[in-house]
Amino acid sequence: MLTFLAVVVGMIVLGISEVRYKTRPCDEIIRQIDASDNTIINRKTGIDRKQRWFCVAMLVAFIGLDIWAYTIVGTYLKLPPMWQSKEYVRAENDLSTEGTLEFWEIYVDTLVAEEEAPSLLERWQGNDSIVVKVGNYPKKVFGLNREGDHVWKSEESLGNQVILYKLKKTSPEGPAISAAVLDGKPMVQKVFVNHPRKYPNTEAEPMIVSLTPEASRLWSTFTTETIGRKAALVMDGAVIQEWMIQCDIDYGFFFIMREWSSKEELEAFCERLIRQ
Repeated sequence: MLTFLAVVVGMIVLGISEVRYKTRPCDEIIRQIDASDNTIINRKTGIDRKQRWFCVAMLVAFIGLDIWAYTIVGTYLKLPPMWQSKEYVRAENDLSTEGTLEFWEIYVDTLVAEEEAPSLLERWQGNDSIVVKVGNYPKKVFGLNREGDHVWKSEESLGNQVILYKLKKTSPEGPAISAAVLDGKPMVQKVFVNHPRKYPNTEAEPMIVSLTPEASRLWSTFTTETIGRKAALVMDGAVIQEWMIQCDIDYGFFFIMREWSSKEELEAFCERLIRQ
């Protein structure tokens, strides 16, 4: 802790000294202008081109110093680099969609042993109002320990497990929102993600997904009608995210929280998502 404070104080002192050193010529220029007989003319015409470029250079140097300081402190505190964010944007005239992204209302979700999943699937199937989906297995789940306390259980303590979902049909096509419900129109307008510092990452990274205007209107209606219940996001036939809807959401974006084993896996997922 003392080492960290010493580093921070040293960086602040170094930064102030550097700025004072770099801006001293500007102070001298201002002093000369104020002392000149042509002060009124200079105030009307402003600084000349050479002085202007010098001030621009000072500004660039100051910004560079800020980035350097953030890099040093960020490395010590393991903060995410500022330049590791990436945005995927659909072209303005792109109306194509792969049509595998869907929003559903959840009847039931349960974590079961992998060997028990087939028999449970068989019992759940056959109902016209229910679709069964398998979810991505989380690295950690919330549960009870032997003392009855709520804790995060790690993957090792759970063994081979899968999540099964009962999803409620809320449209003739099944899902509440999909490309089919939108008459073949795309759903995703933009995807913004911040890359983790290292792979595989042990904490779920937030991803912001912005919907198209048509999908946004359906999303607002869907969340209004499902307040207090669970909803699932499905892509390629598997549940990739679930939420408890706490209120109506009238803005057109949502978050996906996931862990990633590699940069290639994360980028492939984003590329797939922007085509929905």
